[in-house]
Amino acid sequence: MTEVYDPEKFIINDLVKSFLEKNIKISLVTRVPSYPTGIPFKGYKNRLKKHKISENFEVYRFPVFKGYGKSKVKKILNFLFQPFWYFYIFIFHLKKHDAMFVYQTGSLYNYSLIFPKLKSQKAVIWSQDLWPDAAKENGLKSELFLKLLHSISKKILNRFEVLSQSRSFHSYYLEKYDINSKVLYCFSEKPNNTNELDNECDVKGKLLYAGNLGSVQNLKELFSTYETLYHQKIVKFLDVFGGGSQYKRYKDQYENRLGIRFKGPYEHEDLFEAKKKYEFLIFSLNPGIMRKVVPGRFVFCVNNNLPILYIGDGEISELIKEYKIGISVNDNDKCIENSIREIQDFRKIDTKELRDNFTLIESNFDKNNIINEIHKSLGL
Repeated sequence: MTEVYDPEKFIINDLVKSFLEKNIKISLVTRVPSYPTGIPFKGYKNRLKKHKISENFEVYRFPVFKGYGKSKVKKILNFLFQPFWYFYIFIFHLKKHDAMFVYQTGSLYNYSLIFPKLKSQKAVIWSQDLWPDAAKENGLKSELFLKLLHSISKKILNRFEVLSQSRSFHSYYLEKYDINSKVLYCFSEKPNNTNELDNECDVKGKLLYAGNLGSVQNLKELFSTYETLYHQKIVKFLDVFGGGSQYKRYKDQYENRLGIRFKGPYEHEDLFEAKKKYEFLIFSLNPGIMRKVVPGRFVFCVNNNLPILYIGDGEISELIKEYKIGISVNDNDKCIENSIREIQDFRKIDTKELRDNFTLIESNFDKNNIINEIHKSLGL
């Protein structure tokens, strides 16, 4: 069970391939491909449909609310209806199976997992979102509903084996849910096979933002930090790729000011040449639970050897400092001022040293090792 699958580019594609290579029969339940814009990909009808790919592989795709990438209301409706589709397909279309694997799905969907757990000898969740905390980050205020979500999440998560995506997740699960979970790191996007760091042009001062412009991103601090660096002539311009609920607000405020250009929703292919055009990818996450997440944009930087300028603390900050693949500054005025010196110092790093740093983190986050660990968890 997964929200995303080919042609969306995530490690689940490689995982499915690894199952089929072992001649394992698979039923995959997912939505119509639509990430990140919320618009179904060309060639895919937005309805429930079964696809028989081969003798050992069938895919069930269910519809989405079109445009959920730009509308918070549609995103919430999507959250509420996706469990219904999972539940419906498991009850009426799938027979009892040996093992069930849930890929990067938050606990909000877990009411749809109660029945499938009874139909499976082995059940594993690879957790990406932390609920109900992520729901609170997205604006849910009701303490009663948050307590209900926590109670449901705790009950369901303790019936499954849980693979946590980061070290922070692991400690969180131990404290909040009493789960002794494993720790796996996810390279959720395929590398673009760009292993050299030598740029074809001078990219100093040119920044890239790629991702959602929504409520869980710390956009206020991101643009504030950029503005400080711009006025100090440390950076020259910022290209913003992505849509989301906050897109219009920040575009109206910053479009064509301070060298900021808004490119709108994008495909991964649009960023293939990113390391040749930009010095840093800049991003920030809200304080709190979101800073325990290792998001896709961090993965993108590692896969493409693109240095990171991250505003905030938490898991990403620790990884950047540990492997020396960018700069991490806390979101306060003193640290932002210090970032000016840190950027200047980072520019003095030898190209070979930086290449070695990326090679080191890649070797410690090897995708094949992750897939092998998932196989072990499923007893394959």
